[in-house]
Amino acid sequence: MRYVIIPTEEASLLFTDGELSTMRKSLDGMQTIAHEETLLRKRQESGLSTLPADGSDAFEWTYPVYDFGSEELQSLLASPEWNQEHNLTEN
Repeated sequence: MRYVIIPTEEASLLFTDGELSTMRKSLDGMQTIAHEETLLRKRQESGLSTLPADGSDAFEWTYPVYDFGSEELQSLLASPEWNQEHNLTEN
C-alpha cells in the first residue's frame, strides 16, 4: 500500500468535505495524505487521467509517495510539520 501527499486544495477538488475531515493533514492544513488506491479511484470517478506515465503498472505522481510502514513515511508523520506531540516536546 502506498500513500500520496497532495495539497489540500487539490484534494478538495476530489474529496467531499466529509471525506476530507477524516483524512490526516499536516498541522498547517496545507497537505493531505491519501491512500493511493483511493486517490486513483477518485481521479477516475472525476474523469481525470490515471494512465501510467512510464508504461508500467505504477502511476507516476508529481507528489511525494511513501510505502506503508516505510521509515520515510514514519519520519514524515513524526516530523514537526505533521505531529503536534513533536512540537509540544520541543517547547
